[in-house]
Amino acid sequence: QTCALPILMCLAGSNVHAQRAESLYKTGVRAESKGNLDAAFEAFRLAHEKKPAEPKYLAAFLRARLNASTKHIQAGQTLRDTYKLQEALAEFQRAAEIDGSNYAAQQEIRRTTDLIEKKERQEEQPPPMRAESSSMEKAAALAAEPITLNLSTDEPVSLHLFATADV
Repeated sequence: QTCALPILMCLAGSNVHAQRAESLYKTGVRAESKGNLDAAFEAFRLAHEKKPAEPKYLAAFLRARLNASTKHIQAGQTLRDTYKLQEALAEFQRAAEIDGSNYAAQQEIRRTTDLIEKKERQEEQPPPMRAESSSMEKAAALAAEPITLNLSTDEPVSLHLFATADV
């Protein structure tokens, strides 16, 4: 009778452990059905941690990880398209945090970081340099227009044209 008590406690503890994993799984299912992919991911992750050998929990965890990561990448892309670069970077970082194997998240982090650095370099450039570069751009645009010759005499004109290797 003394030996049976620890075995019973162990079995009861195992049952509670399983119920907690099942409860977390059900919480994840409810969150997923409501579109709350982050909460679903966390619930499925915890259920999988409690019972890692259970295929149902593993499948739900992997599915939720992919869906939550994808949702954050899409949100980040939308933010980046509206030039909210810091917020976009935070979304991409969250996607990478959720799924470290998601190459798209890593790529978006690099792309957005490059855009932020480029924007900072442009803001650090002194105003006169910006004006000069814009006037140079205007001059380049004007140089690309076709040349018109206004001849006011009837005398013949000789033109010598030279072509460069760039043509």
